[in-house]
Amino acid sequence: MFEGIVRFLPFPFQAILIQLFLSCVIIFFEISLSKIYFLYEISPLFLFIFIYFWIVEINFSPYWVYFVIGLFCDLFFSSNPGLIAFSLLISVGLLKFVNAPLICSNFSRKLLVFTIFIFILQSIQLFLFFIIYFQFPDFEKVFFQILVTIILYPTINFCFNPIKLFINNILSQ
Repeated sequence: MFEGIVRFLPFPFQAILIQLFLSCVIIFFEISLSKIYFLYEISPLFLFIFIYFWIVEINFSPYWVYFVIGLFCDLFFSSNPGLIAFSLLISVGLLKFVNAPLICSNFSRKLLVFTIFIFILQSIQLFLFFIIYFQFPDFEKVFFQILVTIILYPTINFCFNPIKLFINNILSQ
């Protein structure tokens, strides 16, 4: 089965399919975390950690990939179609202008840029939520969700390093 995929799809499309598959798995993982009582509505944003890691550490994919990931997220989280997709496109567009090799040289820079990325992403989502419903969401839950995500980022970054080395090894060959 994998021989057929390798034969008919060039490597950039294989990387995009891997990214889309991993995004769906992470979305399902976030949904399952949100079913736990103390994490209801405040589960960590693992998908955005993954997207940030993919952009900064590995490679930048086309915008349509992030739009499709955002639409998957909207569909599975049953939010308004385009709410997460639009905010993700704006945040990824802003992140594209950041110099990735400069960020990767120091972990504190990566953490700072990640924090800014999450705050921009969540503030755009809150603004769109306010425009749609004319009410403010619970800021405590949103702030706690951002805080838990930022606290989990170093651990997940440490776990993703072998994956980064593997993909960079494949890309260099």
